[in-house]
Amino acid sequence: MMYPFPFRIPTNRVVSVTQPFRSTELAAFYKSKGLNYPEHTAIDAIAGTPVETFGTPFVCPFPTAKLLNFTQADPVKGTSARIVVEYKDPSGNVFVLGCIHLSEAINKPTFHEGETMGYIGNFGYVLPEPTIGKPLDGGHAHITLIVNGTIVDPLMYLDPRKPFYGADTGAEKDVPAIIRAAERIREALRALGIKPVA
Repeated sequence: MMYPFPFRIPTNRVVSVTQPFRSTELAAFYKSKGLNYPEHTAIDAIAGTPVETFGTPFVCPFPTAKLLNFTQADPVKGTSARIVVEYKDPSGNVFVLGCIHLSEAINKPTFHEGETMGYIGNFGYVLPEPTIGKPLDGGHAHITLIVNGTIVDPLMYLDPRKPFYGADTGAEKDVPAIIRAAERIREALRALGIKPVA
């Protein structure tokens, strides 16, 4: 069975997969960051451009899902929020859906179809990497799916042609990236020996 794609987007946008499941293209980038990931056991997806994607709601695609794990983002450190939920279908199949690079994760014990579980950001290791001039670059969702204990291509079960539709979240969900950009400016000033104003 196919489920809706877990994005809530304006009707004038489409979902695009920028890195497919099992891609090895990112291995060199991961290695440059000190990570040992020989392949990409997920998909990376955007809605429109990476900048438009920042702040997009990441929503529950299943009739109901139980929260397994979540962490919040740290805009100063640049670490990502993440969320992991579980759904058991009527046939007994167990789906575990995870997403990283979120700017915020919602802490709720249960989610229903279409409910927001978090907001897409660009924290963590993303390409293109955000800069002071372009703090929203790299916005995307890194989506993993495990079915009955096996990591699978999320596109086997999540249909990018059928996302949820709704209004854009607006600029307030872009604030974490702006905070992160401001911290990068402070870091650059400290590196030059200049004490930044708080």
